[in-house]
Amino acid sequence: MLLPDKHLKLSESVIGFAGLVLSDITKPIWFDDVWVRIKEQTGTPDWPAVHGVENFVLALCFLYSVGAIDVTQDGELVRCD
Repeated sequence: MLLPDKHLKLSESVIGFAGLVLSDITKPIWFDDVWVRIKEQTGTPDWPAVHGVENFVLALCFLYSVGAIDVTQDGELVRCD
């Protein structure tokens, strides 16, 4: 589910997951490195929902489409502040 509603927690939505992903991109970083770091944070008391790589890609697509992240010439993900 993309958006949270009364039956879906923010941590279970792709939009909420995108916020977690964005908070982890603080410097240029490779896709795989972000995925490994994010995967370790999910399923914990701080972020109880578990997301697969498909939702990770959807979160990145959302962040790119709203101009929150960009891709460098080398293919690294970078935050647009």
